[in-house]
Amino acid sequence: MHTRFFLLTCGTADLEQSTLTPGRAAGARLRVPIPAYLLQTDGRTILFDTGMPDFCYTGDPRALAHEGEPDPPWAIPYGGAADTIAGQLATLGLRPADVDLVVNSHLHLDHCGGNLHFTHCPLLLQAAELEAARAGGSVYQEFAGWKEPDLRYQTIQGDHRSRDLDGRPPGLEANPLIYLAARQRAIDVVRLAAASLHSGQQDLLLKCERCERLSRSTPVLS
Repeated sequence: MHTRFFLLTCGTADLEQSTLTPGRAAGARLRVPIPAYLLQTDGRTILFDTGMPDFCYTGDPRALAHEGEPDPPWAIPYGGAADTIAGQLATLGLRPADVDLVVNSHLHLDHCGGNLHFTHCPLLLQAAELEAARAGGSVYQEFAGWKEPDLRYQTIQGDHRSRDLDGRPPGLEANPLIYLAARQRAIDVVRLAAASLHSGQQDLLLKCERCERLSRSTPVLS
């Protein structure tokens, strides 16, 4: 089976910049993309991150606002039904049920918001990230959907290649392309993408950075 690697665009968010750089840039706003990544290899479909919660894709600019928070709220989500993780999978002819494994970089709401669609498969992440989520204290952590009892998290510590994992969950068998990195980089997707972006595909990377819609007919890596 050919290996295929896709960049998914799960909407954008307009953020109070100090939520990303605590103590700096108070009052400044920053528009950021919400990416996810899909890898199909060795008969497995592996998803890296799941975008924002579905309620962020209803057009409500106060979907993430705290009670009583003045406008503009700390984060304004942008996107529609096609930008949910289920909607993005549908552009590839897939359903959440077709995913064999989810890898979460960490459990902020813009990376794990769609986890509830994947109760049927393991969700892999660093043990330190699960501990950080349980400790709370972050504005991103107020979304509690990541800890629904039906979600099956499996944790690792440190850096691993999938072929080195003991007791590997379904979806990782003998798949050397997946690199599980410490802390916030569970898959080294950037290197995979960069290695595949030859001169004729550089415009694709620029479109991704500008958060424009990518063509789903041609994978980044094949």
